[in-house]
Amino acid sequence: MGKSLNGKEFVSFMEQILEALNKGDIPSTGSLVEGFRELELKMTKPAGRGLFMNSWNGEIIFSPS
Repeated sequence: MGKSLNGKEFVSFMEQILEALNKGDIPSTGSLVEGFRELELKMTKPAGRGLFMNSWNGEIIFSPS
């Protein structure tokens, strides 16, 4: 089971959804679940480590510390 989102995490997730909708993407239930998983990964991994794959558009984002 995943963790609960705090306000900042929830706003970040909603911004991702709105950005996708504004680009004309219609998120499916599966992509929404994947978005929650990615957000949880981004928020829990140590700062400055690794790459993050954005499922909305497939781009890879480097997370500097």
